[in-house]
Amino acid sequence: MMVNTQAARLMVWDAAHAADTTPQLAAIKAPAAKTFAVDVAIKNAQTAVEILGGYGVTKESQAGKFLADAWIGYSCDFSGDILRLGLVNFM
Repeated sequence: MMVNTQAARLMVWDAAHAADTTPQLAAIKAPAAKTFAVDVAIKNAQTAVEILGGYGVTKESQAGKFLADAWIGYSCDFSGDILRLGLVNFM
């Protein structure tokens, strides 16, 4: 889980650097970073709930809240499928 989180963090930093230096490249890197970061957040939250078992979905554990919050990542701007379609158009 830590490896995926660090990879997502590096993609976001790379997209931010591209936004500062090359805005044309940032148009590709930003949606890719968001898609990957949301996927990692969902995967990590699901793994945490699976590790905790039934306790993972109780109110005492925050893992269930993290999973619900992770799914919101796609509803903020665009859905994951729309972001991926935009990336295919650049290739």
